[in-house]
Amino acid sequence: MSGAAKAWWSHHPVHLIVEMATPSMQAYMRKRPFLVLGVAAGLGATLVLTRAWRVISLGTVVVALLKTSQFSGAVLSALSQVQDWQTPPDRDGPGQG
Repeated sequence: MSGAAKAWWSHHPVHLIVEMATPSMQAYMRKRPFLVLGVAAGLGATLVLTRAWRVISLGTVVVALLKTSQFSGAVLSALSQVQDWQTPPDRDGPGQG
């Protein structure tokens, strides 16, 4: 995962819920893997049949994303990583030249 995505996820409200639920869900999935698979398949089929992605327009998602305070930090983090990646290393070494 990129640094921008990690920064965004660490501030997301659902992050704490996922962190708290992970150990108990792992134990439950070990005991009943086929039930969990069936529930996941059922939820996926429900999403496809109801076409849930048409309920919210792309414009609404973009506006909501731009309004979040973490978005600017995530973009700046991503841009700094791209800049660091594109900057060639100093061949002479520090303090030389």
